[in-house]
Amino acid sequence: MRTHEEMKALALSRSAVRTEYERIEREEMPLLDMVLTARREAGLSQAQIAERVGTNVPLPFHG
Repeated sequence: MRTHEEMKALALSRSAVRTEYERIEREEMPLLDMVLTARREAGLSQAQIAERVGTNVPLPFHG
């Protein structure tokens, strides 16, 4: 079984995957960081945010 880092390296060896990964890092991750910071500063849990937006917090993966 491959590790997460091995799978990531394999995926990023493909040009199209690497390009999209870099776009997400550049465009979407700063927004995610801002949302997470705001949630923490407001003292809200993931479950509280999920309830406010009308969705569910995903269950942890136990593979």
